[in-house]
Amino acid sequence: MTIEFNCPNCNSVIAFADQHAGKRAKCTTCGQGFVIPQKNYEKASKVKPPKEEKGDPIPGFYQAVLVDNWKVFINIKNITGFAFIITAVVFKYFTSNLNFVMTMPSKSRPFDIYVPLGYVCRGISWGFLFWYYREIIYFIGFDQDEFPEVALEGFYSFVWKIFSSVYTLFSIFLVTCLPALVIYLVFENIFSEMPILFYSLITIGTFLVPAAIINMAVGKDLTLLRPDYLIIEAFGALGPYILIFVLFLIAIILQANVKQYQAGTTSGIGTFLLLNLAVQMVFVYAMRAIGLFYRHYSCHMPW
Repeated sequence: MTIEFNCPNCNSVIAFADQHAGKRAKCTTCGQGFVIPQKNYEKASKVKPPKEEKGDPIPGFYQAVLVDNWKVFINIKNITGFAFIITAVVFKYFTSNLNFVMTMPSKSRPFDIYVPLGYVCRGISWGFLFWYYREIIYFIGFDQDEFPEVALEGFYSFVWKIFSSVYTLFSIFLVTCLPALVIYLVFENIFSEMPILFYSLITIGTFLVPAAIINMAVGKDLTLLRPDYLIIEAFGALGPYILIFVLFLIAIILQANVKQYQAGTTSGIGTFLLLNLAVQMVFVYAMRAIGLFYRHYSCHMPW
């Protein structure tokens, strides 16, 4: 006789000879483990797969970051990736300050409309850059040292990549820095008198950003932005994590202080453009270091 029942996961019909009742098996359709029931169409109980051992960290992280990481800038295979990064930086440089006010005529009185074109262009640039940096992290995290190919796959796919990247970046900073902002608002008077406390609070919040970027670049799931996950990853290999955090912080500070093109400016255009490109190379270096952290310390990832 045979025992027929449905897979407890995908509901596929499964049949076993009755002498196998009570034994463990797997669904050939979805791979779900279960215990074969005693009777026809009796509900089969799921069997959880054994927890996989993640192994030990891969040695050589500091060598990979501080020595080998520089080779990315002389690898001819990366020239296309650098070309796309440079294009995004040039676009951001010349359009970031294109905000303007448009006066609309009216019978009663004219009114002004603020047009944040520069902020939109800046968002487009950072959306593309952050999408590509996540791809770099993913590739280097799985032992692919060359830059990934830029596959835009049409206009709508390109727009979706930018939108999802901006949304992801916003979610990362919301999860990591929102607690610091809330504490600041609650104790605003204290922080106003002691600004060093405010900057310390922001630094603590920013400390978890590289871990969040890893989770979104590799895991590609917003549920991986759990604060406990980020803390475990950051403190599981604290020394190496501090290194990638310092590199990331340097890139952020440089970007915050480099000037963008201002309409009507005639001096220093080329110099500030080169500075913007140099800052983005620091970002490339920092993002690759983040990918190398995942490659060497993925055993500390709780997911």
